[in-house]
Amino acid sequence: MRRQAALHRLLCLEENFVDLMTSGIHGYSRPLRHCLLSGSEHQALFQNIEKVCAKMRLLHS
Repeated sequence: MRRQAALHRLLCLEENFVDLMTSGIHGYSRPLRHCLLSGSEHQALFQNIEKVCAKMRLLHS
């Protein structure tokens, strides 16, 4: 029972993390892509955040 509760808690934390990453993408990564940052600066800050988020969403669907 303890193990199952720990796994459930971990899944909930991961889902919350994906939600926060998605908010970060919409609130920071995409808006900064074309206005304040050069392409190399954006790449250095955000790298593969959208790919990572998409893969994590697939794991939880």
